[in-house]
Amino acid sequence: MSHSPFVIKLIRPVSLILFFFALLLSFSANSQITRVLFIGNSLTGSNNLPNQFNLLAQSTGKLIYVEDATAGGATLQNHLNNSSTISKIQQGNWDYVVLQEQSQLPSWENDRSTMFYPYAKSLDSIIKIYNPCGETVFFLTYAHRNGDLGILQNGGTDTYWAMQQRLRDGYMEIADSLNSVVCPVGWAFRECRTQYPNIELYQPDYNHPTDTGTYLAACVFYSTIFQDSSIGASYIGNMPLNKAILLQNVATQIVMDSIILWNIGQNTNNAPIANYIYYDTLLTVHFIDSSINAQTYQWDFGDGNVSILANPIHTYSAAGNYIVRLTVESNCGINTFIDTINVIASANPPICNFTYIANNLNIDFSDSSQYANTYYWDFGDGDTSLIKNPIHNYLISGIYLVKHVVSNNFGSDSIIKQVNVSSQLPIAYFNHTYLTSAYTIIFNDSSQYANTYLWDFGDGDTSSQTNPTHTFPGNNIYNVKLIASNTWGSDSIIKTIIVNYNTTDHNSDQSIFTIFPNPTNHEINIASSLINYRFELRSLDNKVLKQTIESQNAIIDISMYPKGLYIIVIKTNNTVLSKKIIKL
Repeated sequence: MSHSPFVIKLIRPVSLILFFFALLLSFSANSQITRVLFIGNSLTGSNNLPNQFNLLAQSTGKLIYVEDATAGGATLQNHLNNSSTISKIQQGNWDYVVLQEQSQLPSWENDRSTMFYPYAKSLDSIIKIYNPCGETVFFLTYAHRNGDLGILQNGGTDTYWAMQQRLRDGYMEIADSLNSVVCPVGWAFRECRTQYPNIELYQPDYNHPTDTGTYLAACVFYSTIFQDSSIGASYIGNMPLNKAILLQNVATQIVMDSIILWNIGQNTNNAPIANYIYYDTLLTVHFIDSSINAQTYQWDFGDGNVSILANPIHTYSAAGNYIVRLTVESNCGINTFIDTINVIASANPPICNFTYIANNLNIDFSDSSQYANTYYWDFGDGDTSLIKNPIHNYLISGIYLVKHVVSNNFGSDSIIKQVNVSSQLPIAYFNHTYLTSAYTIIFNDSSQYANTYLWDFGDGDTSSQTNPTHTFPGNNIYNVKLIASNTWGSDSIIKTIIVNYNTTDHNSDQSIFTIFPNPTNHEINIASSLINYRFELRSLDNKVLKQTIESQNAIIDISMYPKGLYIIVIKTNNTVLSKKIIKL
C-alpha cells in the first residue's frame, strides 16, 4: 500500500483542475443568463405569468432567471412605497424590469399625469440607478372584456376596443418619454380577438386572464425580451398544441412586425453601438469614431495592424481594399462594426463605370469604377442611393437614365447609362373538361408566369384555386373569366362555356333538333319537334349575332356573316340546347 500517497498526489491536482474548469464553465454560463424582474398586480400574478414566461424561455434553450413583486390590486404608487419591491430593484444586475400598472389607470386620459406617470418615472429612475445596463419594460395590459368595468357599472358607456386604444396611448406615451420598451400584450389580445373570436382570453370576471390569456402574454414577453419568434417553442402550458401554435403566431406577429414601434432593440439599455467614418490622403487614412456609449476601442485595420485609440490615423503600405473592424465595449456590452475601405496611392481622379443585372423590376447595380471611395446613384425614377453596389426595385417597367457619380479627394467622375427595366407579365389561359355528373366542369389553368388566380364562373360564384371544379346551377351559356396575376401585373381571358346536360353537344340525345347542312355557305335548316323556341346565332366570344322566335322547322339566312365557327342556341322555358356550325 506504499503507493497510495503517490496516487493521492496525482488525483488531487487533477480534481482541482476539474473543479476550476467546472467553475469557469459555470461562470461563463451565468454571464449569459437573462435576468427579468416583474413588478405588478394580479394581472401579472394570475396563472403565474412570470413562471410561464420562464418555462417558455427555458424550453427554447434560453438561460433565464425570473423574480416577481406582485400584489392584488397594487398600483405603481404602491410599489414605489413598498420596501420589498424597492429592495428587489436595488439588488441590481437585472437585464429587464417589467412595470405593470393597475388595469384601468393608464386608460384614464385625465388622470394619467397625476396617478400613473409620476410613479412610473420614479420607479424608472431607481431602475436605472441600480441597473445601469438594464431596461425598463412597460407591460401594455389588456382592456376589460367589454370595456372599463368601473364605467359600465356606474351607468356609463365604453367598449373593449376604445379602452384598449386608451391603454395603448397611455403606455406608449410614458415609454416614449423614458426611452423604454413596451411589451404589447394588450395589442396581442386585440389581434387574437380579431382573428380568433372564439378563443376565450378572460375569466368570468371579464378582467383577469384565463390560462389561454396568460400563455399568450408569456409568448409576447418572450418575443419582446429575446427579439425572437416563439413559434415552435415546446412549452405549451395547458394549451392543446393547435391552440398554442395559434397564440405563438399572434404574439410573434404583433411583436416582430413592429419592433421599432414598441421601442424594442432601440438601445434603451445603454449598450454600445460601434460605427466610424473616415477620410484618406493617399495611403494615410484618418478614422473618426462615431460610436454610441463606447468606453474602449479596438481597431483592426485589415493589414495586420491594430489600435486602441478612439480616432486613429493609419498609413497603409499599399493601395487596395481593406476590411476595417471597430469593436467597442462598455460595462453594458460589446459591439462591432465592419466596413470595406478603398485606399489609394496616387493622386488620380476616379474613373466612373458600372454594370447591372436585371431580375424583372429588381436591378442589381455593381460599381466598377477605379480610384473611387464615395458613390452616388440616381436611378432615374426619383430615388437615389449612396451605397457602392445597391439593389433597386422599380415600380413599373420602362427605360430609365441611371446616373452614377463617384469621387475621391482628387476629383469626381460620372456616367449615365440607359437601363431597360421590364417585367414578365402573366399570360392567362385555361381549358375545361365536362364531368358525367350534371352541370359539373373541371377547369385547368394553363397560364404562364402566374402565381395567383381569380375565377368568375359567370353564375355569381368565384374561386381562387388554381384548378377549380365547379358545379353550375343549370343549363345555360356562361362567360367564365380567369384573371391570372403575379407581382408585376395581371392578365385575363373569358371563355364561353355551354352547360347543356342531356343535350346534343354533350350527350346522345340527337332527336330534339337537327341542323343541316353543316358546314354551310348561305343558310341553315332547322328540323325540330320543339314548338315556340328562341333561336340564337352566337360568335365564339358569346356575342349574340342574331335571334328569332321559331316553331318546329325553320330556315335561317347567315350569308351576311364571315367565314368561321358559330354556335347555334335553342332556348325553351325549361331547356337550353346548343350546337356548333361552320360557315364557309
